Amino acid sequence: MRRLLLLACLSCGSGPATATVVADLGSNVNAIALAGTDVYAGTADEKISRVSTTTGAITPFISSEPLESIATNATTVVWRNDLASQTVTRNDLRRAPLGDATQVATVADPVTIFGIDDAYAYFWDQTTISRAPIGGGGAMALATVSNVSALASDGVQLYYATFGPGPDANVYAMPRDGGPATPLAPQAFGGAYDLHIDDANIYLLQASGGGTTNASAWLLAKSGGKDPVRLPFDCAYFEGLALSGDSVYLTCQKSLGTKIVGPSVQRASKDGSSATVIGTVGSSASSLYPTAPAVDATSVYFGLGTAVMKVPR
Repeated sequence: MRRLLLLACLSCGSGPATATVVADLGSNVNAIALAGTDVYAGTADEKISRVSTTTGAITPFISSEPLESIATNATTVVWRNDLASQTVTRNDLRRAPLGDATQVATVADPVTIFGIDDAYAYFWDQTTISRAPIGGGGAMALATVSNVSALASDGVQLYYATFGPGPDANVYAMPRDGGPATPLAPQAFGGAYDLHIDDANIYLLQASGGGTTNASAWLLAKSGGKDPVRLPFDCAYFEGLALSGDSVYLTCQKSLGTKIVGPSVQRASKDGSSATVIGTVGSSASSLYPTAPAVDATSVYFGLGTAVMKVPR
């Protein structure tokens, strides 16, 4: 079966590691998030499952959730549904305590973009950025903003990206309680998405707007006023980023060159000085698109086809 043919060795020995299957969920994986030793995975059959990173055991979490994106913090899993059919439309943001689907609740509806920190879920509904306590409670409007493409918070500031056209397209910082927003790039910088934050920088993907690649990866100083620095990934079709330690990790559907055939996992230094391919899945998966990655102390996890997979970090 196709999903079991993902382990063909592209480069054995000293080259990139070959990805291994943690668990096969039997339906295409839309998005994953990591919480402790569990991967929460949403699949095309509208189910969310918990997958043990140590044993590969699959525990059903909840069904009838057409998940499009997912995030976790120390206590909670939050996901956005996205479904449009002749009879049903869903764009709701939902949450549940980790491991306890009996307390699922709707955070907001409708929601287009969201991000979380330790205390709040932040979301955009096409006109307004708002926040709600992640454990439950009413929403509070923070800013009226158009064309938001990403949200993220470090627990002090809220960062959001907007897309063009026009000079106002940028990445902005504002107090997470609301207040004036400050553009961080010295010139217009539109199309940013998939924001990730450490103490000093924001790491992001930027849509290309056409051509032979779909995006590029950048770091942008949280302090503002500095030109973005491009991260040197060998990728034509970027899927998602994750941060851990001194590194930025990328899942890539297709590389720029011909040495790597099929999806890959890549690692770059946070200062943008170097990047390397650390894992591949082989040419048999060349038509599949990996999810954004999640990283723990030993491995990088991602969804590909019907499987949750991993490579050593």
